Amino acid sequence: MRPFSRFLALLNVFLGIAQVFLGIVMLSISSQESCDRPLRAFVIVYMVWIVAYYPTRFASQLAPHRDQPYNSAITQFIKLCRSPLFICGWALFFYGNYLAFASSSCRSEAPLLYSTVVTYILIPHILVTAPAALFLLSLIIVLLLIIFVPSVRMFFFEKKGAGIAQISQIPLVRYIDPQLGLAPAATPVSAPPSLHGDSHALRTSSNLAVAQSTTSLHSNSARPRRHGLSYIHIVNPFARIAHRLTRSRRQRAAELEQYKKQLSGPVPGFTPGDAEDRMCAICLSSYEDGEILRLLPCKHHMHQSCVDEWLHINRTCPLCKREATTGAIEASEADIEHPTATSNCTPTPTSTSPPPEAVAAATTAA
Repeated sequence: MRPFSRFLALLNVFLGIAQVFLGIVMLSISSQESCDRPLRAFVIVYMVWIVAYYPTRFASQLAPHRDQPYNSAITQFIKLCRSPLFICGWALFFYGNYLAFASSSCRSEAPLLYSTVVTYILIPHILVTAPAALFLLSLIIVLLLIIFVPSVRMFFFEKKGAGIAQISQIPLVRYIDPQLGLAPAATPVSAPPSLHGDSHALRTSSNLAVAQSTTSLHSNSARPRRHGLSYIHIVNPFARIAHRLTRSRRQRAAELEQYKKQLSGPVPGFTPGDAEDRMCAICLSSYEDGEILRLLPCKHHMHQSCVDEWLHINRTCPLCKREATTGAIEASEADIEHPTATSNCTPTPTSTSPPPEAVAAATTAA
């Protein structure tokens, strides 16, 4: 028999013996007590039920752990008797509650018998509610530890994603369509896209105030989503909950301010060297001129709003699975300032000089 099963069996034996002993003692010292309810008869019947039920319960707990099987006749008798005795026990339990709460004079005229009946009905109450009470108590203790003990909180909410401060360290670039001619100078993002929206195009001036007032981790884009519900949208609320539980209010405010400052700062131009590399790997949409991208240290790039959602859940690149937050500033700035011609994802420097056609036309006119 396992230790826990042995403990339960011994507990049942102890409770049965204690209740029978209590009933015998109370009946012997309360022979002169009487009231308007048959408390004495109830105590006697309850003791008889304990003597009949608890041995069958102990035998049923002991039988699965015996090396030698029980006699089939004894086993069948135990199974046959246990169910009716169990039903009788619940009937006595409800009847004892009725006697205890419906009596008007037993508490004063027969205090010993009344206390015995209350004890008999209180033990089943404790046995039924104790597991639920222990579960709720353990749950409350765990919640308090998570709230007030940082190490426990970090153990339960170990983040696989990057925080807002880490995401803010990854540089932004503005996609420039090479087919549209001159590249615009590096200008601030007038309306930074929402972290949880799928609208990647720059907003018009009429929507600028609305966009700036709703730019935050929990803002939603005014335009509908392009691809409906996805894995990111399902998991992202849990990531936000974990972020709140692992950061203080001051830390969250500072990180959010840093994030907004980056979105409102100047953004350099960027054009992928390979024409086939001008598509977001997350939303599978082609880049449009003026859209804001994030350039990861691994030289992959995606829409800022798409990759911010991804990094908030998983800090690795969606394509190469490399760490996207380690050395993000140095690696990405080096790629922007010193691009290589062999990489398909390396940004090409934008030129502010006029196109060759304009130079040729000016030379001809001269």
